[in-house]
Amino acid sequence: MAQTDPVVQTYEAAARLSRQMLVAAQRGEWEVLIDLENQRASVLSNMMAEKNRGAIPDSIAEQVLGLINSILAMDTETRALTVLWSGELHQLLGSIDTERKLSQAYGP
Repeated sequence: MAQTDPVVQTYEAAARLSRQMLVAAQRGEWEVLIDLENQRASVLSNMMAEKNRGAIPDSIAEQVLGLINSILAMDTETRALTVLWSGELHQLLGSIDTERKLSQAYGP
């Protein structure tokens, strides 16, 4: 059994978290999404902090590129869902504010 390169393992971890983030966004689980986003940021931050990494070896470059493209695609989908949710939340808050103003103006 071949051992997976640590660089690939890091990108695979980021891709798994990105997939979980997308699923959370699809389900409207916004607190879960935020937690997963923080976890992924930590993984990526640790990866960037390792100064001894150097260039990605040619032997894994194609695999890493595929993982990066997958992460970016999932991020695009997740972002679209969060923008949609943000718009819905804005409308809801606007209608609550309007209802409150009407209640204050005309009383119960």
